[in-house]
Amino acid sequence: MDKLPINENGKIDRKQLPKIERGHSSFPLSETTLSMITTTPIEEKIKEIFIEAFHLNSTTNINLDASFGTLGGTSMDAMKAVTLIRQQLYPQIEIGLLYSNPSIRQLAKVLEPKIFKNFQHTVNESISIDNNNNDNRPKPSLLIETLGIILLVYHYLFSIWTTMKFVEYIEPYNTMINITLYIILIPCIQLFHYIIWKHLLFPYGMKCDTKTQLYSFKYYSWWFLNRLWILNSKQLNILLGTFLYNYYLRMCGAQIGKNVHIYTTLIDAPDLLEIKDSTFISTDVLLNSLSYQNTTYSLNSIRIGSNCNIGFQSVLYNGVYIEDNVSIKSMSSITGRVVMSSNDENEQLLSNNLTCSFLQRFCQLICVAIIVYLHSIAIVITYFVYVKLFYSTYFCISIPICWILWSFLCLFITLFLLKFII
Repeated sequence: MDKLPINENGKIDRKQLPKIERGHSSFPLSETTLSMITTTPIEEKIKEIFIEAFHLNSTTNINLDASFGTLGGTSMDAMKAVTLIRQQLYPQIEIGLLYSNPSIRQLAKVLEPKIFKNFQHTVNESISIDNNNNDNRPKPSLLIETLGIILLVYHYLFSIWTTMKFVEYIEPYNTMINITLYIILIPCIQLFHYIIWKHLLFPYGMKCDTKTQLYSFKYYSWWFLNRLWILNSKQLNILLGTFLYNYYLRMCGAQIGKNVHIYTTLIDAPDLLEIKDSTFISTDVLLNSLSYQNTTYSLNSIRIGSNCNIGFQSVLYNGVYIEDNVSIKSMSSITGRVVMSSNDENEQLLSNNLTCSFLQRFCQLICVAIIVYLHSIAIVITYFVYVKLFYSTYFCISIPICWILWSFLCLFITLFLLKFII
């Protein structure tokens, strides 16, 4: 331009200035500059390896078309470069490949298809291994699980049918005695079912320290017993903390010492439980003997020493041995061997504090009997309401109404005891 364009105000008119093409450089790159710019990630990686192996300065520009001899490399440096390439890029590279392709760009062009082919082979191999592992994984048996569910339903129905036949045989005098017998006999039969099945499925005990195949007969035997225990846990809640619960655990195979107070039903294998004298186990403590390892499982014993205190909501799993006079804090996760620390010495539970006298055991029996009696009263009242008001109505209507009435009666009895008795 001979002169700059000026607008009416006497200033430079920017709109009339010619536009500059910024996208294109007027100075094309020279061949020397192009030979120093990497174009692929593999070239960049080999460049880093050459800098390390041949002791080059990373701040200076390196000619990618120059051989490593021109860059000052020796045969020892070449061996180091081959070692680094094997570790970071291509494990199958030989020294001859580097000598026949001595520059970074030449070596990158030769290695690129080999690396891609090796990557595809690795991916296909891993997929085939995963498919083989999936084929070899044990699969659950729909037939065995269906039979197990049928037996669990039979577990409930058989106890009710047996109690009905027994009540018809002895012909009780009134409704109160009839309902009380139902409340006592049905849970007792269900609790004894677990003991019978345990001796049938595991006559020599449940201990299984070695890894056993998942979904095997032994696994399904444990699965069935565990489901029975879960179904019976509601009945066992009445006995928590009493000597009756300790007796029942001994009948199930557990080794329970004297003056032990257990307030949890979260036990997956009572046969593997060993608790010594004067130990206190709080509420919601999980005693987990089963552990999974991909396609196998194992059942490990849980041993708790004397004068121990296990805080509420703690988890004991994967084989536990707690020595004497140990206090476990609440919500702890415990596995392996646990010894007494210096902090436990001040928190030891003396055996005298947990000793149950005859009077205390008698009081526990009275409390259990009162719970059964109050439960019977609630059912008797619900039964009379059903007979007087809803006997002629549809079964699908009368049963939900009676269930709601029974729930309210139980709630009222609980609130009454909390307010005036406890």
